[in-house]
Amino acid sequence: MTNVTLLITAARSGSNRVCELASSDPSVYSKYEIFHPLNAWEVTPDDISFFNLAANKNFALQQDSKEEAFAEFRRKNPPRYLELLRGRTASLGKSVLFAKIFPGQLETDAVAKVLASPFVKPVFLTRNTADTFISGEKAAILGKYQALDTSEMKLDFDWERFREYHEQLVNWFQNCRRLVTPSGLPINRITYEKLFNGVEKDSQTLNAFFKSAGVEIATSADAAYFKRQDRNNDWQLKINNTAEVLDHLSKCPLDLTLDQVFES
Repeated sequence: MTNVTLLITAARSGSNRVCELASSDPSVYSKYEIFHPLNAWEVTPDDISFFNLAANKNFALQQDSKEEAFAEFRRKNPPRYLELLRGRTASLGKSVLFAKIFPGQLETDAVAKVLASPFVKPVFLTRNTADTFISGEKAAILGKYQALDTSEMKLDFDWERFREYHEQLVNWFQNCRRLVTPSGLPINRITYEKLFNGVEKDSQTLNAFFKSAGVEIATSADAAYFKRQDRNNDWQLKINNTAEVLDHLSKCPLDLTLDQVFES
């Protein structure tokens, strides 16, 4: 039986690295953003050939942003697409499909249908929203989202834009948690801070960490090889207007933090 570990997460939360660590386990087929509305990032021509045969389709073997048929199929039939991916995983002799989903990639009812599958094991991956906001802003300014070191770069923190961003992420995780809770499944959560900040972890420590979060993988990779794009652990060190932002926070505190979402 092929199971699915689905990371419920947001951009700039270390999800690519978690998927990379999972893929080092030979029993895992790691496919990253399977529900991206436009691009099938990790889908190979061999995957497409399997889908075409299994679903009697004729999707183009070389996928790009101009290929509409496959993108439309994924958007309109996410549970069916997940089943095809499970079949593909099993055909490769692997027992776990490992993937992730971001806010806005599926409508709420489609997310509910995906999470209702008895084969799906949801795992939340979160990071402090100030850090993900700053990381996203830096990447947008530089026009590059991977393989860059922005530790020396500081920016002016837009408080109003951050508040709106924060509320959107809180709503995303709240809604997904509500969808998971009726299933009776445990609320498994990984935080970027516990995984990547502080002491580097060898594979044995990583596996124990993942297991404690409900993720049964046997990674052979090392967190030590993870090159963080900002070596500063404290978001206050990443911006120019720290005093101004802290003043805003003291006068207008955030209604709900991610920790509170998962504590409630």
